[in-house]
Amino acid sequence: MTPASAASTFTIRHQPDQNRFVGVVDAEIVTVADYRERGGVIVMHHTHTEAAHGGHGYAKQVVTAALDEFRAQGRQVAPQCWFVAQVIDQDPRYADLVAP
Repeated sequence: MTPASAASTFTIRHQPDQNRFVGVVDAEIVTVADYRERGGVIVMHHTHTEAAHGGHGYAKQVVTAALDEFRAQGRQVAPQCWFVAQVIDQDPRYADLVAP
C-alpha cells in the first residue's frame, strides 16, 4: 500500500450490515470505525487506519461522519474507543450525543 496522493479520492461509506463506517481511498478501505447497538445506544468500540494511510486525518473524518449520521437518526453514542472519545472531547458539537 502507498500513501494517498493528491489525486486520490477519499470517500466515506456506511456499511450498516457490517456495523461500520469505512474510509476508502480509490478502491481500498483504509479506515474503519466499528460500532454495535446495545440497549438503544450506539457503542463505538473500535477504529483502525492502515499504517500506510495514517496522518491524513481519515479516521477523524470517518468518526465525525458516523457521529453526524447518528445525530441525524436521533441516536446517542457510547464512545468506548479512545479515538472516538478524543474526537468528541475536542469538538463540543458532539458532547450532547454521549449517552448518560
